Amino acid sequence: RFLIPLLVLVLILGAADFPAFARAEAPPAQIELAQGWKLSSADDVHADGAAISRADYQDADWHQVRRMPATVLQTLQDDGVYPDVYYGTNLRDAVPQDLYRQDWWYRSTFTAPAGHSTYALNFPGINYRAEIWLNGQRIADGTQIVGMYVDHDLDVTRWIRPGETNTLAVKVTPEQALQDVDGVE
Repeated sequence: RFLIPLLVLVLILGAADFPAFARAEAPPAQIELAQGWKLSSADDVHADGAAISRADYQDADWHQVRRMPATVLQTLQDDGVYPDVYYGTNLRDAVPQDLYRQDWWYRSTFTAPAGHSTYALNFPGINYRAEIWLNGQRIADGTQIVGMYVDHDLDVTRWIRPGETNTLAVKVTPEQALQDVDGVE
């Protein structure tokens, strides 16, 4: 007689203790962050990654990135800074040679879908080192994100704001000089 009400009471009180796999969760989703990026030379930016990766950072004077992935040179040409680099001697004569020897910031905002227990960012090809900042927090540095076109997956669950605007900033440091055939840097 008392077994059924006791069982119901145990189930009701213990419902919050169900393991994560037993709770309803949104199906996995993959969102490509290809739009909404901006670019600036690190030489022109006087803030750190914590400030740049905040929603209130002002980036109105940054260059628009048409679509990611995009190189610095491609973005600057698309934004009218340099003429068509594939015409005549434009690449040699119009593009500064130090363009490839400075750090660059990429920045974007996006809304993370709500209802997931895990959030990850995938960077399929950063050349050569990078610092990655999300919502004011550094989530990876140049010792973790390194290599030519290496795929990097980062668990950002603790920094993401599900259902809200998130700001991502990536400071890319290109390879500085080719030393010899044995390696880079």
